[in-house]
Amino acid sequence: VYDFFGIKFNNHPNLKRLFLPPDWQGYPLRKDYVEPETYRGMPAAASKPVQVYRVQKGGVRQYSLHVVE
Repeated sequence: VYDFFGIKFNNHPNLKRLFLPPDWQGYPLRKDYVEPETYRGMPAAASKPVQVYRVQKGGVRQYSLHVVE
C-alpha cells in the first residue's frame, strides 16, 4: 500500500519500498501521479492504444487495448 499509494502507517518499524526502487519518486497508483519521461537516464515505457476487432454472432465488436513497448 505504501509503495503504490503512499499510505503511511503510524509506528511501522520498517516502512520502505518493496516493489519499486528506493529512489522512485511518487506513487504510481494514485490518480495525481504523473509518469516520468525518463528513469535513471533511460526512457520510460509508453503505452500505445491498439484497436482490436472481434467478429462474433450478431456483429463485430471493437475493443481498445494498451500495449507497452
